[in-house]
Amino acid sequence: MRDFFVRDWPNDRDDALRRVAAAVAVESSALQSAEIDEHATYLLQHLVTQRGDTWQVDRDIAVTLGSFYLGRSLSAPGQPDTAVAREQGRQLVKSFLYAADAPDLPAWVTARLGEVGLPPREWLGEEDLSRERWSGVLALGGFLASGGESLGLAEWLMASRDLLETAYDQLVEGSLDKAVAAGRLGVVLADLGAGSDDDLQRILDLLEQARSRVPAEHVDYPGVVGLLGRLLCQVALARRDLTTLDEAIACLREAVAAATYLTVRPVLAMTYGVLSDALMVRRGAVGQDDADLTIEDEAIDALRRAVDLTVGVPAARRIYLDALHQALSLVPFPSTELRDEMSDVLCALLELTEPDDAAYPELTLRAADALASAGRHDEAMALLTGPALGPDADADLRARADVVRGRMTNDRNLDEMTAQMTALLGQDDDTPEQGLMQVMLEMLGLGQGDEETRFAQDAGGMVQGFLAGSTSPAMDDFITRTVHAIRAGEVSPAPPADELEPGLPGLPGLPGLVRDPQVRDELKATGQALLEVATPGSMEEVMVRSRLLALDFAERQSSTGQEDVASKMRFLEEFLPLLGQMQDALRTTYDGMGPGGLVLTVNASGTAFDKLGLLDRYIAESRKALARRGPSTEERRACLAHLALALFSRFLGGGRDDEYAEAVAHAREALTDVRVPHRELFALFSTWVLAAGFRGTGQHPTPAAAKTVAAQIAEGDAFSALEEIERNASAMLGQDVAMRRDIAEMEAIDPELHREYVEAVRLHRKQLATDPYSRFLTSTEEKAQIDAQIRMAKVIQRVRASDELSRFVTEVPLSVDAMRPAARDGAVVTFNLSELRCDAVVLRHEGDPLIVSLPELRLDDLRETAARFRVLAPRVVSAPSLYGKLMRDTLTWLWDKVVGPVLDDLGHRSGGAGTSLPRVWWMPTGLLQGLPLHAAERFDEVGAAALDRVVSSYTPNVRTLLHGLSLPQAQRPVRLLPVAATRNGHHDERELQNFLEEVAEVEALLRLGPEQVVRCDATVEGVLEVIDQASLAHFACHAGAVDNGADSLVDSVLFLANGELTARDVADRRLSLGELAYLSVCDAAVLSDGATAMGEVVHIGSAFQAAGFRQTISTMWPLLNQTAREASSAFYAEMEPHTVVDAPLPAARVLHDVVQELRRANPLRAESWAGLVHSGA
Repeated sequence: MRDFFVRDWPNDRDDALRRVAAAVAVESSALQSAEIDEHATYLLQHLVTQRGDTWQVDRDIAVTLGSFYLGRSLSAPGQPDTAVAREQGRQLVKSFLYAADAPDLPAWVTARLGEVGLPPREWLGEEDLSRERWSGVLALGGFLASGGESLGLAEWLMASRDLLETAYDQLVEGSLDKAVAAGRLGVVLADLGAGSDDDLQRILDLLEQARSRVPAEHVDYPGVVGLLGRLLCQVALARRDLTTLDEAIACLREAVAAATYLTVRPVLAMTYGVLSDALMVRRGAVGQDDADLTIEDEAIDALRRAVDLTVGVPAARRIYLDALHQALSLVPFPSTELRDEMSDVLCALLELTEPDDAAYPELTLRAADALASAGRHDEAMALLTGPALGPDADADLRARADVVRGRMTNDRNLDEMTAQMTALLGQDDDTPEQGLMQVMLEMLGLGQGDEETRFAQDAGGMVQGFLAGSTSPAMDDFITRTVHAIRAGEVSPAPPADELEPGLPGLPGLPGLVRDPQVRDELKATGQALLEVATPGSMEEVMVRSRLLALDFAERQSSTGQEDVASKMRFLEEFLPLLGQMQDALRTTYDGMGPGGLVLTVNASGTAFDKLGLLDRYIAESRKALARRGPSTEERRACLAHLALALFSRFLGGGRDDEYAEAVAHAREALTDVRVPHRELFALFSTWVLAAGFRGTGQHPTPAAAKTVAAQIAEGDAFSALEEIERNASAMLGQDVAMRRDIAEMEAIDPELHREYVEAVRLHRKQLATDPYSRFLTSTEEKAQIDAQIRMAKVIQRVRASDELSRFVTEVPLSVDAMRPAARDGAVVTFNLSELRCDAVVLRHEGDPLIVSLPELRLDDLRETAARFRVLAPRVVSAPSLYGKLMRDTLTWLWDKVVGPVLDDLGHRSGGAGTSLPRVWWMPTGLLQGLPLHAAERFDEVGAAALDRVVSSYTPNVRTLLHGLSLPQAQRPVRLLPVAATRNGHHDERELQNFLEEVAEVEALLRLGPEQVVRCDATVEGVLEVIDQASLAHFACHAGAVDNGADSLVDSVLFLANGELTARDVADRRLSLGELAYLSVCDAAVLSDGATAMGEVVHIGSAFQAAGFRQTISTMWPLLNQTAREASSAFYAEMEPHTVVDAPLPAARVLHDVVQELRRANPLRAESWAGLVHSGA
């Protein structure tokens, strides 16, 4: 496009038309020649011509260029500019294809119009032709608007305006095209300029009309809503109108949330920039004291995105970098990461500034100062000694540079002192602190633990958490005696200080200490207020004292040298007696429960789905109750306390910072008045201290474990690495599997004890379910909850007293040898993802675990790919022309970075005809969860595809796979449960008929007699009543997420005739016959955001496995009804002979064959076949 503005091109119009038309007449390499491209560029220059007082499109040029662009894209689909050429050609051709006097296209292009979504004229009736004609005018208007805006051609914009005005008048009221025309017309009018307030109001009305009717996934939506937000922001600032400003912010947020890779980057950057400005204005409008700090964080993040989007646009990038630096400079007490970021921002600004610019020396000094503050002394010194601050620099600048040099000298001296003292104390800054996080997760019922970690949950275990790392024999002996004494209800006397002191330097200190002085002071003040109203000797009082002691210790830890050793000694002297008091308080409160009983009751009280669902319900119900309460009422404080507790618990389980910030805001308000000592307030304070400590260290289980595994891999310890990954992979589902196994064993060994256990669990759940949410518990309700826990603990103790059931609800970590049977039929491939390195770890039936280094996989790239995929997956089938290439790009990226290296190292090559491909179970972790590893492929290289090399299945962890392999063989012949339903309240007779025909086909293909089909109403109750009678279940319906907002962890459902069948409903079943659940639905294997944050594979598909089905088939994104039906028909036609054979159903191999057939029919339409997945044994 470098010659676009040339107006004296040597060729004339007719010659260029003739040459380009001749090139496109037949499919040939001439379409790709540079000569023809030059002639096409010349024609594009003259597409819009002036006729009288108006600018109009030259139709002959539009016809020729449209044919050329389409022909070029169709003849060479692999070229980099193919997607752009195809869309340009489509828009131009559509503008004349459906007109009454439409010219003929080259025959070969006409024959392939269907490939670009343009139906031939003869397929359409008069009404459809009319609609498509005006839709074509709309497309041409959009083409001119896009080109006019990007190239700055006012004549194109004026021609676009006239076309869009005409299309807008002619298109059907209420149609999507009408709304799109409104949006494009509003954008063009804004580009041409609003001459009056009336003009501006019309533009706003048009854009608002588009916003209200155009779906968020439409390619125009981000630009239209972003412009509306920018214009509303201007209006709001001019009128000082906060209501309009809030509307503007809402629009801008919608625009950036809906943005895709097709959104123009500079425009999107501008939208982020305006959003940041609007947020900062909104924050300032409410005053500093009342400001929401999350708004400031959002404003800064918006500027970061604007900076990222303007790489290669120096002028715009300078503006956003400068704004970002100013915003970061306003953050009080910046962290090390923020200081680094400020340094990088100033250095980037410096790179964009010419050395002869007057601002260059000042900017150099600012960058050097920032680098020095961030501890990057070498980089700072390089700038300070450079020519910009040399002898010829301003005297004031040189003096300020000397101050920076002096500060760096002091910093280096301090660093040397710190290093010496750290070595003296025997501490290792690189060793992650562990202990209390694991304990807290177990107390919440969200963690996992072997016997050792369960032991640490007793009060005595806290000694180990603090004293780990001792180098003194006297200290080691003291630790052992103290732990056992406290478990027995006593406190062992400490040995003399001179015996303990040699071991103190090796102690790392309590993990999760609150290091921010402001936060620490706030918590200490709150704790002191609670201590004044606590009952002496109560569990609540001891809890507060222990937290205050930890806060004091954190404050003393800031010093170095001998004082640190002394502070540890003082902590021990105060902490050990407190542990004894804590044990006494626990024994008094939970009389008869026994050591560790409190944690056991939590672990045994429900499945993983129950626990996640409890958090969901707790948060949702607390929010509802809070919305109904007025200000400054006791009920409101109760709601705030409940909600803050749940949000802190979620955060400790691996949640997000925004949950922590919200929890803090609610906790502050709930704890402003503690004169009435409610039990919940003490629990809230204790949990707040824990959450604040772990937020300060940035520790969460998954990243911490990833760092540990990375270190093990670096040392070549594949055994420990694999065992650690398995311990953390979908831990709740692993617990769930172990618990179901234990309960089944109990029922078989002692049916009477099993009945007592079930009744105790029922009563315990009943007490939890009666939590009032909107008020504090009464003493009677508190006692009822405690009594239910004690009863349940006593039953569990009786269970564990049996030799055969002694490991009840005690999860034993799997060794590699214990895992090997899971790899009997094929390798299990899992992953460790950390900032340090990324690797695959492969479990094999024989031989050591295999480590496959993935040097090309970077977490930043993975985050971007995962985020992009979550946006495109739900939309790709409905808009393949927009998202199809992005889907293929994602699959190629997965092949290059992840799957290809793994299969190469395993020696799995592309198999020939008749070859039985090996099986592989993918066990993705972290950000890889939810990505289609099984369909990874390079589309330009034969054999570079997972589907050509292996038969893929998924498993959340090895424990779940072992459980599936251990299930008894289902009886033959199979018994089918067919379910067809449309969503309650969204009845669609045609869609229901399609679903009914699908399940009828399944029955016919399997050749089942009446006694082999389990019938039921397509309702939640109907399905749950009979599902335990079926070995094979087929659901033809819709799946998705209930509208629980971003908080929900377990929100995956099947939509049935009368409501939602939830993952929790399914997981509650105990099925003995289940072999295969085929979910012919959309999104059955998609994770909720909440579950992903917790590192859990929790969705409706995994729920069927948890309930007892060995295998499931589901989809990762919506499929067209016809595609889903074709896939299920082909699957059951091939599966039918196996349903009468006494062997496990080969569902994975049959599905693989079906997917391969779909792929061969449409190799580039990955969205139509790559979404089908197999999970399980």
